[in-house]
Amino acid sequence: MKVELPGLFDLQVNGFAGVDFNSPATTRADVLRAIARIQATGVTRFLPTLITSSSERFSRCATTLIQTNHPAIAGLHLEGPYIAAEDGPRGAHPREHVAEASVDDFARRQEATQGRIRLVTLAPEVPGAIPLIEYLVAREVRVAIGHTAATPEQIRAAVKAGASLSTHLGNGCATPQGNRPRREIQ
Repeated sequence: MKVELPGLFDLQVNGFAGVDFNSPATTRADVLRAIARIQATGVTRFLPTLITSSSERFSRCATTLIQTNHPAIAGLHLEGPYIAAEDGPRGAHPREHVAEASVDDFARRQEATQGRIRLVTLAPEVPGAIPLIEYLVAREVRVAIGHTAATPEQIRAAVKAGASLSTHLGNGCATPQGNRPRREIQ
């Protein structure tokens, strides 16, 4: 008996099969090749993810993705630039392009993508994060907490404002002084 299962949906794909969605050199043909390889794994829809970069680089990469116009692309995931600037939580994102959260900046990025940004990853402690979360949620853009050094209170405020997902949960997070595991000396 053959059983058909629904396809998987991947919320974060920075690239696949040697294709980097964050490279301005990537072509639509490259994106189509990556999509074919992604679909061979059982993923039928996904969000290409664009990380922290200059506005120009973001626009060039986003344009290539949206002009590909393939039904597997369900929208775009904007991961940054509204993230922690310090080493550790920032991960591989270039520090020089990390920015405060701004409704105006997001609106420019959303316009550049013709309204295709569906998910934003940000750090709740970044100035302007809570108003941006509220703005995004009111426009049905999902918000993930990530690349953050937020306190528990800041995380609670982000969740209260509408953040409902996390990206890289725990990755690069500092351990509070009082909660470090103790090593026993023998």
